[in-house]
Amino acid sequence: MVEPYQWLIAHAQTLGVDPALCGPASVDLRLSGHIRTAEHMGTMGRYPCWSERHTDATVLFIPECFYLCTTQETVHIPETHCALLSMRSTWARHGIGHKMAGFIDPGFHGQLTLEIDVSVPVSVPIYAPFVQLAFVRLTEPTVYVYHGQYQNQTGPTMGR
Repeated sequence: MVEPYQWLIAHAQTLGVDPALCGPASVDLRLSGHIRTAEHMGTMGRYPCWSERHTDATVLFIPECFYLCTTQETVHIPETHCALLSMRSTWARHGIGHKMAGFIDPGFHGQLTLEIDVSVPVSVPIYAPFVQLAFVRLTEPTVYVYHGQYQNQTGPTMGR
């Protein structure tokens, strides 16, 4: 069962989300200004070294690059729930694509890393609502919560 607005509002502080960004069945998460970028080299799909930057204004996403971004929020997924992460349709309609690992396990705590590529140049303001998170109640609390390598991550985290 996907949790509705009233549940999101009631649990917003515990979940680490802004109640003002709660919708009918999901909560919007904002784009942080911490970005990692890899430019595509065009031959055999290889990428050069990653560059990292922090911005307080906007991010210009350009084609032929791959981006690791992060949410502004540090979220906590309760033991009674998992969560589903997806791109907000507004940004998808502007040409932003996602290769997100969109399933978040019960017990996860941290910022969410977003794997982004684009088909056309798109400028996104920092702290703009960028992705949405839906909380799904488990049939019963799990006895095995997430303790993986990305627990408590901050910033755009590279694959480990």
